[in-house]
Amino acid sequence: MKNKKLINILRYLIALIPIIFIFSRIKWDLMQDAVFNTSWWVIPTITFIIILCMFLQGIRWWITIKPFNSDVSLLKVLKAHFIGIYLSIIVPSSGAQNIIRAAVLSKHLNYSLSWGSSYITGIFGLLAFAFLSFFGLAFIDKSTLPKGFLESILSAFCIIIILFLLSFSKKVTSKFKLFVKNILPQKIYLMLENIRESIYQYSFKPKLLILIFFFTLLINLLLTLNACIVILGITGKFFLYECLLYIPIIEILCISIPLTPNGIGVREAFLAIMFNKIGLTPEQLGIYVILGFYAILLKIIGGIPLIFSGTQKKPIKNNNE
Repeated sequence: MKNKKLINILRYLIALIPIIFIFSRIKWDLMQDAVFNTSWWVIPTITFIIILCMFLQGIRWWITIKPFNSDVSLLKVLKAHFIGIYLSIIVPSSGAQNIIRAAVLSKHLNYSLSWGSSYITGIFGLLAFAFLSFFGLAFIDKSTLPKGFLESILSAFCIIIILFLLSFSKKVTSKFKLFVKNILPQKIYLMLENIRESIYQYSFKPKLLILIFFFTLLINLLLTLNACIVILGITGKFFLYECLLYIPIIEILCISIPLTPNGIGVREAFLAIMFNKIGLTPEQLGIYVILGFYAILLKIIGGIPLIFSGTQKKPIKNNNE
């Protein structure tokens, strides 16, 4: 119990310290000017793009599931997806919604397909972010990059590619089976084995994987352009390539470092580095952070399915069973 409390305290500190540091550097008379100079259309634009991406992410997940279960409805998948978005507000890592929505949908759908499809969308999310970052890197002056940044991008990209390839290789993953079997209870081991088999089935549908990748690329591009548009509204300048370089890497780090709810604190720490590198003021960073909190609050929309939830329906049977 004490260890759990200590971990929670550390998480709150990790979340709060970067935010306190950012706002401690703000000169409030300049902050007032920066607020008045921010365009009025920023909040409506954030609202539209974030909600649009929420729906697109749910549709992508349905497309990922549909070939293996023709009975599953888009509405049921969207419901589980939005509940996952809502509950992820308080769960460590910005990638937590994939775990929560899989758990929710597994009550109505074969669990191996629910978790396997969620894993597929998650790994493609990382892959698409890495692709966008490399695209931005091609147009950026490498001398302006933080020390070790290029090596970090290359390392992250290599790790993601390896994870992607391992996901569809039974030959490689089978080598870990005996080790996992010896340390996990039999029931959990069998569940993981079924999920692994579900993931492997996607290797026989290359056209589906290509569709998922480009759908994911579109969603992640919209999220990255949202950052560009917000900075445009705050500063009057359009930092397209800078955002393509930095924002995807920041999101990969927030997903990969499961320390704070929605990556709060972790994201702001890396944003501070980004804003410093592109020559923006602490006040402009402060406004961006506040608008980022607003974007996180939009996830409350995901709670609507919980409000209107009726009685539990019978589980959908998997066609493969």
